[in-house]
Amino acid sequence: MNTLIKYITSISITFLLILSFAFITAVSAYFDLFNNAIYKGILLLFLVISIFSGSYYLGYNSNDKGYLRGLIFGMIISIIFLIINIVSNSLNASSFIYFFIIIITSLIGGTIGINKKTTYNK
Repeated sequence: MNTLIKYITSISITFLLILSFAFITAVSAYFDLFNNAIYKGILLLFLVISIFSGSYYLGYNSNDKGYLRGLIFGMIISIIFLIINIVSNSLNASSFIYFFIIIITSLIGGTIGINKKTTYNK
């Protein structure tokens, strides 16, 4: 049960960050600050930061195998986004590249989180 609460907290952190970054991006798009290519890069960067933060939190609060926690977290987030893409009929080949980026970022975040925890506890 404790592990489930950690996953729910990490997913909540991730989605709150995604919503916050989406709001910032929407405001900057409203004022037409950047061109379309830069917005896509900014959105990808914000997605990576959000996923990394959630998996870092999960890895930092786990007792062992941060890479496995990060991998599971990345799979959960990818499945959520896959369902959203299927429902909205926007699933294409580039979506799978995003899913791969999500999983790799989450894996790295979980690994760094558990390593920071063990570093601070020594």
